[in-house]
Amino acid sequence: MTAAPETQTHNDDSINAEKVSRAYMLLAILLFTAITGAGFLQHHIGNKQTALMQVAMLSEQQVRLTQLMGIIVAQNQETPDPKNIERLRAAANAALEAEPRMLLNMHIATWSPMPQLNLEALQPVRQLTDKVFSYAAHSENNNKGFARDYAQEIMQLSRSNVAAAWHQEATAFIDARVKETQKVIYFSYALYAAMLALLAWQAVGLVMPALNVILRQRDFLKNLAAADALTGLYNRGMLFRVASMLISSARRHKQELAVLSVDVDGCQKINDKHGRAGGDLAIRVIAETIAEQLRTSDVIGRVGGNEFALFLPSTDEYRAGVVAEKIRTAVESIPFSIGDSNIVLTISIGVADIQPHHKTPDDMLRAAEYALRLAKKAGRNRAMTYSAAHLEAAEAVGGGATGGDAVGE
Repeated sequence: MTAAPETQTHNDDSINAEKVSRAYMLLAILLFTAITGAGFLQHHIGNKQTALMQVAMLSEQQVRLTQLMGIIVAQNQETPDPKNIERLRAAANAALEAEPRMLLNMHIATWSPMPQLNLEALQPVRQLTDKVFSYAAHSENNNKGFARDYAQEIMQLSRSNVAAAWHQEATAFIDARVKETQKVIYFSYALYAAMLALLAWQAVGLVMPALNVILRQRDFLKNLAAADALTGLYNRGMLFRVASMLISSARRHKQELAVLSVDVDGCQKINDKHGRAGGDLAIRVIAETIAEQLRTSDVIGRVGGNEFALFLPSTDEYRAGVVAEKIRTAVESIPFSIGDSNIVLTISIGVADIQPHHKTPDDMLRAAEYALRLAKKAGRNRAMTYSAAHLEAAEAVGGGATGGDAVGE
């Protein structure tokens, strides 16, 4: 990895945050309305279907009650019994109670204003019920003549199936309401389909693009935390995290690992003459040139204002020195100019390889920085290795080179 991921801002002209937000809110309102409407429809469909079942049940009940009252009257005429009168009154009361319950459920079952009903079809049922109450009263009072007359009328009405006309009216009502309810059910299906279409459109047209933008921004922020804003290379923190893994791998597999400490020569002079922008441009150009000379497995990062560090896996001191010279030559060959001024860019490089006492990236980098300091003192625009300066370094620090001194211009 020669550099950190791109840190340029990702602008997506196809995504307008304000427009997407408005569209999302409008869609959310539409979905809420559709869901509320669907719930309302389902609730009322259930209520009306239940009411229709009640109408059918009560209509059948009336037919059975009219027949039952005729049977009880006939039995009582043959064998008078107070229990027959009780059963007769119970049947008559049930018939009276069924009528208002049936009419109420008919009202509930309608989607539009209550349709006109042929209530005259109910008259025979009402007459039968009235005659049953009269028959029961005369029977209890032993008015046999009146009781016999009412009994004949009741049995005649019962045999003629007086509830049939009203049952037919109720059946027609139920059939018409079932057709209405079926239309509403189809409408609810269409509403569900519309909701699914809206959700699909939301997912494809709004959510997914917005999610992609969020993911890109998240990656951008992650890269921003890992990268140097000026050069796009790893910053010091991310470089040292990656280098720590390289050191662990090199120790575990007993492999070589080299480090290069690079410093731009004369960067302060460029800043003084051409401003900070000129110095930043020089650093960017040098960073790009160094990165072009590296393998994909090599790691580079910016560790200071004009300082870079490179970690080269599976590379010993000698080959690291060759890479350092290659990089130095490439930088010196850059055709660099600011305005009318042609500037020769140069760098100084310190080289070191991993040693038994090197436990962290800082340990390795201190040795390379010490070699870099010697390259600076020797006249700049050159590469020097840590081992070549080891004895002198040991004497300078009193028992082992550690480096880490500030590198001068």
